Amino acid sequence: MIVGVPRETKPGEGRVALLPVAVRALVEQGHDVQVETRAGQSIGLSDDAFRGAGATIVTPRDAWDAELVVKVKELRDEDLALAPRGTPVFGFHHLVGAPERARRIADRVPGLAALK
Repeated sequence: MIVGVPRETKPGEGRVALLPVAVRALVEQGHDVQVETRAGQSIGLSDDAFRGAGATIVTPRDAWDAELVVKVKELRDEDLALAPRGTPVFGFHHLVGAPERARRIADRVPGLAALK
């Protein structure tokens, strides 16, 4: 499986969804992990730390070219511009008070739009 780890786009959110130790565990299980360049910079993790764990360092668009994307926070408009329709995203989607964003996300899920 190709796992993508994009940099967080929410202002003030510096965390990264996977630490190098988790990247190494996934790589050892045969998965390909693609980490967006500078994804861990705000918490002191360099691209080399992720490379050393077996990740490939990629562009923002390439981080979304995955079979599963992992994020800390919900999808924002900047993320939706890069995410292919139907891409599974594992993250904390705190969408209370953001009904329009919730609708934009739902519209990108095949079959879900028909349930509205």
